[in-house]
Amino acid sequence: MLANHSHERLIALGLTGMAKAWDDQQQQPDADVLTFEQRLGLMIDREVTERENRRLITRLKFASLRQTAIVEDIDLRTPRGIDRAFFAKLVDGDWIDRKHNLLITGPTGTGKSWIACALGHKACRDNRSVLYHRLPRLFEALALARGDGRYARLLKTLSRVDLLILDDWGLAPLTGEQRRDLLEVVDDRHQRGSTIITSQIPIDHWHEVIADPTIADAVLDRLVHNTHRLALKGDSMRKITAQRAKLDAPKKNLTNSSCRQRNPAAFVGKVAAFDRNAWSRSIGIPGRNHRNPQLRRSSAGSGIPCCAGLRQPLTASSKIREPFSKPSSCCHGRFPSRRRRKN
Repeated sequence: MLANHSHERLIALGLTGMAKAWDDQQQQPDADVLTFEQRLGLMIDREVTERENRRLITRLKFASLRQTAIVEDIDLRTPRGIDRAFFAKLVDGDWIDRKHNLLITGPTGTGKSWIACALGHKACRDNRSVLYHRLPRLFEALALARGDGRYARLLKTLSRVDLLILDDWGLAPLTGEQRRDLLEVVDDRHQRGSTIITSQIPIDHWHEVIADPTIADAVLDRLVHNTHRLALKGDSMRKITAQRAKLDAPKKNLTNSSCRQRNPAAFVGKVAAFDRNAWSRSIGIPGRNHRNPQLRRSSAGSGIPCCAGLRQPLTASSKIREPFSKPSSCCHGRFPSRRRRKN
């Protein structure tokens, strides 16, 4: 009763991790060997782990990352212009603490969004708040928020996160309202938080995307000077992945062919078992003469068996007899008739 009462009190206090550790210790027969301090330490460690996991799940849910990517899965062997030492510094996350920005540019398919989401996932694991937005949809959300009175609240949310990821920058020229919204977001985050921007357009052409010299100077002045740049190059990773998938199929075929070469008897046995019902068995000329007297008379008169035409190759117009059809009048039928000898 005392154990159940303590377990209920731990759950009531919100210490679910300690309650689970308490149950595990009660079920283990060797738990009595540990001292009170050791058992209490295991319960505290379990509670800390449970709370960290819950906070990580909450941060990832709030971040709404588009890709389920982690930094350990990033392909650094494919030549894309990624410096390993520089990327290790990005993974470390010190640039987020210094409120610096990261601009990722490159052709389509080079992994800009994947790398940005992987760095965002690493920031969530490091107990930092992250928020992901595609820039076209962010402009739509800001327009709706302006209409229903949530505009100031949304700008405040964007300014408070430690890392803001803006994906697909510059897909289309910005309108006047979008330019002003972009300036508000960038200005609120200047020296208050870090921002990752991904774009297919080089940074030198961002003035043309913004299409307003005054606002473009104000936006880029707050982004470019305290930023790190990662310029990707090379072929599309989707294309490379598809090519690797195609190369795996011939390897499997080569493996099967090598097995047939090593053990041809097994392969022949498989083919024979597959085609056993499709072709009639050959019992030899003497066997056919013995079983079918008609064949004996036909061959004696003309010297040519009546079914010799079946040795010719089959064509598209040839009629293939079903395996279990009724035997024809030809002596080379599937089921030749047997006559009993009279004693």
